[in-house]
Amino acid sequence: MLRADVVRTFQVSLATRKRYLKQRRETGQVMPKPYPGRPASKGAALAAQLDHLLEAEPDATLDALCQQWVAISGVVVSTATMSRVIRQHEWTRKKRRWVPVSATRSSGLPSGSGSQAAPPPTS
Repeated sequence: MLRADVVRTFQVSLATRKRYLKQRRETGQVMPKPYPGRPASKGAALAAQLDHLLEAEPDATLDALCQQWVAISGVVVSTATMSRVIRQHEWTRKKRRWVPVSATRSSGLPSGSGSQAAPPPTS
């Protein structure tokens, strides 16, 4: 395949094509490189205790959960980290309560018996 055809087919730049060819020549494969930086350290301990934390305080806000986590573990986490771990464990906040996602998928109503709102009054 011609270089221009490769670039057009895979929608990559010439520099990217050169980089992939160099990587294949040096390593024998074109695999994604590992992410740079240190691996996450706070998430594993938080993930292990998250279910217990959310079941104990289902009405807690993210700030309150972060403060409770500091009291339990002595490790400070941001609200963004807390939110990310909660989302990874598939918990959601419904009407001020933390619940697993699977609990919110079924409404508890038999199929076809959903309530319908009355149409708005016309003037």
